[in-house]
Amino acid sequence: MAIWSIPSPGKKNGPCMKDCKHTDCKSSREMASCKCTTCGGAIGYDTAFYLLRPDVVGNNAKEQHLRCAE
Repeated sequence: MAIWSIPSPGKKNGPCMKDCKHTDCKSSREMASCKCTTCGGAIGYDTAFYLLRPDVVGNNAKEQHLRCAE
């Protein structure tokens, strides 16, 4: 299981600062807004997390903060 992190908007490899039509930016924003399966908080940006269902992306994915897993 890999540890993931989504860079904040405007950072290298992060989504654009403003709304855009880039597919990657949309995916990053959706994943950052997903809820942790343990605490229920948003996964957020610049936070280590596990993607428990790597075959699913977006609001149906199952993410868990690294801090919640430990």
